[in-house]
Amino acid sequence: MSNFDDISNNAADFSRSLNEIADYVDTSYEKIVRKVCIDIYKAIVTKTPVLTGRAKASWGIDVNPSDYKAPDREYSEGEIRQMVSENVSEFKLSVHDGTVTIYNNLEYIEALEDGHSDQAPSGMVSLSLAAFTTKFNNGLRNFRGLDPI
Repeated sequence: MSNFDDISNNAADFSRSLNEIADYVDTSYEKIVRKVCIDIYKAIVTKTPVLTGRAKASWGIDVNPSDYKAPDREYSEGEIRQMVSENVSEFKLSVHDGTVTIYNNLEYIEALEDGHSDQAPSGMVSLSLAAFTTKFNNGLRNFRGLDPI
């Protein structure tokens, strides 16, 4: 076998190894991003005040949300838990996807976020994102060379 053959075989092995690493990293990235998005989504739903259940039942998570209409009936906590569970299980994410959107098209959701409820005077989304940012930054401190956001 010539040196060229050795180089060619080594290059092919190296290329295969790089592809395996890339697949592993992509899969790990997808899992991490999916988990983070789901955790934030669940935190927002949990912090959403309940009178009729419509506000909680109106939250969704998707990469490409379609036209979505907020529900127009009351929901029990059990129904809301089931809807959240279904939204989480249906939420798919690829490393090449764009922006993940956590959405709520209920006509008064902005008022709730702005504190118009005694149950959530500081909102839901801003509190959930602030808590996540703190948690994320604390995690980054464990890695040398990575700066908090």
